[in-house]
Amino acid sequence: MCKVYDHYDTSTTIRFTISGYCVPKQRPRFDVWTGKVFTPMETQEYEQHVADCYHAQHGDTMLIGPIIVKIKIYEEYGVIDEFKLSLRQSGYCHPQSPGDLDNKIKSILDGLVKANAIPDDRFVFKIEAERLYAEKPYVEVELSNVDVVYWMITNNYDYVNETGAQI
Repeated sequence: MCKVYDHYDTSTTIRFTISGYCVPKQRPRFDVWTGKVFTPMETQEYEQHVADCYHAQHGDTMLIGPIIVKIKIYEEYGVIDEFKLSLRQSGYCHPQSPGDLDNKIKSILDGLVKANAIPDDRFVFKIEAERLYAEKPYVEVELSNVDVVYWMITNNYDYVNETGAQI
């Protein structure tokens, strides 16, 4: 078993808003002339936009350790008929905008890594995400540290406190 020390702040929660449409992560492209692989410009720009929104609202705050991410992606309707409008008003209809939810999550997480909000997206322990309707598109993100004891129990780690005593 790996020994992990309890030195994380378990009470930190950060909430911030990303303005505009959520751009899904695109596949890397291969440049046949240079032989190099690159990320498409639209994806790079959106990841930078996520980083800029984070810095504007929280500066250089960084979460360390296991993290829970909650994402709500609010999207606009396109042209809709009365039937779809009635479904929207009743709450039964979900957005059908381009891009998979998992690719949108990936672009947001990569933007958070670029902002140094999280060291790497491998520290994300749990993701809760949904797509909702709004008059104007935006994204709400909430980052929280996971209770370290809970994380270690679910991952079969031995719990060791700061004094080195195994619990």
